[in-house]
Amino acid sequence: MTVSLVVVEHPPAVLQSLLDRLAIERDLRIVGETSHTSAAVDLTRLHQPDVVLLDAEMPNVNVSAMVQALASCGPRSAVVILTINPASAQSDSPTVTVVGKHQGIPALLAAIRVAGARDRHA
Repeated sequence: MTVSLVVVEHPPAVLQSLLDRLAIERDLRIVGETSHTSAAVDLTRLHQPDVVLLDAEMPNVNVSAMVQALASCGPRSAVVILTINPASAQSDSPTVTVVGKHQGIPALLAAIRVAGARDRHA
């Protein structure tokens, strides 16, 4: 199974590093990327990805509001929040997974794969 992704990360240099790392995973397909939260909603609406990977520390981002906006335009898309402080980004939504940046790439990849495999059509 291939998991389609929209990656929302800031700053652009970190976005590019993350994209380069994700691109080597054969079961992940990046369908959109941005360093701007405003573009995240448009990319999610356009591509309807399995997963939106969202950097919680982006400038001027309200994570709860962003999760709601993503859910309204991409109802089948799960959200994986990447954050320095996982306790501050917790969500009650079953389509949201929080991963600490300190947990590393293996934890991030596992979270993306689990989130992408969820049946959101039910």
